[in-house]
Amino acid sequence: MALVLGHLVFKSIYCLFCATFWRIYPVFVAYRIDTFASHYPVTNTHEWEGTRVAALGRVSSHAIAIFFLAVWVAFATAGLSMPCRNHEPSNAMKLDFTLDNQARAPKYQQIVNAIVGDIERGVLALGDQLPSINEACAEWYLSKDSVKRAYETLHQQGFITSITRKGFFIAGQPKRHALRVLIVAGGLTEGVKQLHDAIASNLQREAILDVSSYNYRRELLCQLLDRQQGNYHYFVLMPHLIGQDPITLQCIRNVPGNKVILVGNQWAEVLRHGHQLHYGGETALYDALQSQLSTLQKYTKLNLVLPEHDCFDADSIRAFRRFCTTYGFDFQLIDELAEADIQPQQAYFVVDSHHLIKLVEGSQRRGLQLGRQMGIVSFVENDYTRLLAGGVSVIAHPSAEVGRLAAQIMSGQHCPRAASGSLALQLQFRASC
Repeated sequence: MALVLGHLVFKSIYCLFCATFWRIYPVFVAYRIDTFASHYPVTNTHEWEGTRVAALGRVSSHAIAIFFLAVWVAFATAGLSMPCRNHEPSNAMKLDFTLDNQARAPKYQQIVNAIVGDIERGVLALGDQLPSINEACAEWYLSKDSVKRAYETLHQQGFITSITRKGFFIAGQPKRHALRVLIVAGGLTEGVKQLHDAIASNLQREAILDVSSYNYRRELLCQLLDRQQGNYHYFVLMPHLIGQDPITLQCIRNVPGNKVILVGNQWAEVLRHGHQLHYGGETALYDALQSQLSTLQKYTKLNLVLPEHDCFDADSIRAFRRFCTTYGFDFQLIDELAEADIQPQQAYFVVDSHHLIKLVEGSQRRGLQLGRQMGIVSFVENDYTRLLAGGVSVIAHPSAEVGRLAAQIMSGQHCPRAASGSLALQLQFRASC
């Protein structure tokens, strides 16, 4: 094949050279005249030596040049993407790689992800030889372009090295690259921020943590997961308040299970995929309220203040209703907190920070002492809930524990609590209640 291509290149260059430099034409034309005259004698010699013969020579030269150039270009172009021939097996490691034709990630990126994953898991070690480009494209039914680009990417990142006439090998000192993590949540809430900070503080390596919101819309969640498939090592999914329909389930299953960390309790019984960290749910909140029943009984009415710009978990609303009904509390769900809603001998459970500030300021204007004449419990814990009004009571979601377990999974450590069970909620009373 190499000899044929070399011959075609030579002929093409020769013809182009002839077509470019017109002064060489007389030699070519003379050769054409002698050859033609030897087969077809003519009487009028001047006619063959005239302009018409030169023109014929020029046309023939152009035709030959264009023909050989077209053949050469066709072979060269086909050689870039044509399937590879089978080669004799080498000492290269056989990679356990399955191409996903349905994934949005480019084929070369899938190769890169597979090899990097094998290096991180210890399947590929220092000095291991990779299949050659020809062997790889024949084994995986890929074009040379895809395999070559994948190897070039790995070489640029320092994961592999190449030795002339030997092949590609796992490098000894790959460049240190940050772990890329995408946290996907319905909204950018305080709880999401706490989870982000908990993961960042527990990871023992350099990491880039991005947060993206799907605004509680299934189609946005599916688009987000589809587009970002090859861009992150892990996806921390909080798919709350969207339907558990087959389309949504399939969107989540399309992400490889070893890259998925599902957080929450909503999907525990309908989706067995990836790592799962369960917390919350109706039973967890009911138990947290029940554990502090004696403290809450000093209030005549319990109010659940719903967030204005976010959705609230239906399980939590059911747990709140059930607790109040079971123990005889008067209760109310407040969509928009007004000044008139702030009353003595009542306790308020809030989600939004601005509702928390409004309640504290309202109690001060009315001269109501928090913890005795009025109670406030926040569903979000942060620095100012510990400082505001002498300390605000909180229903603590286990964000710190979830972040620790998620970081443990990303570090490749065994996480016994990630597959089953639920992390409990804790109602911590401080001065505000």
